[in-house]
Amino acid sequence: AKVYVSAVIFDQTRDPLAVNPTVIENLKSQESRSVRLVWFSSFPGAPSSVDFNDSTNLWDRPELLGP
Repeated sequence: AKVYVSAVIFDQTRDPLAVNPTVIENLKSQESRSVRLVWFSSFPGAPSSVDFNDSTNLWDRPELLGP
């Protein structure tokens, strides 16, 4: 399955500084993989926290839903 991963970097006031998305291809059920997100420029402020989001569309791969 395709898994969409994104990270949002926030400053101390929770204003977003940067967003970085990526896609993990062909991830199988019960499989785990590391994800590396690279930023190619400095953040416009001091990072304070990060939120990660992941999602997939199980209807693209009905065999993942089980019987």
